[in-house]
Amino acid sequence: MQWMRRRGDRVRTTTGKYWGRTGAVESNMFQKTVDYPGELSNGFQVVLDTEEVVIVRWGQEE
Repeated sequence: MQWMRRRGDRVRTTTGKYWGRTGAVESNMFQKTVDYPGELSNGFQVVLDTEEVVIVRWGQEE
């Protein structure tokens, strides 16, 4: 697992609501995520191949 990614890096989500979907990193974030809406955490803003934009935590992608 890589803890910091660059814009455009391709990722696949490994857990959570968007499990198995692929997309590209838009930015690194520190905010609430889709699967943990009550917590702030480090993560990535990811533009999925379906053109949805989601926030996933570090460790929820590969």
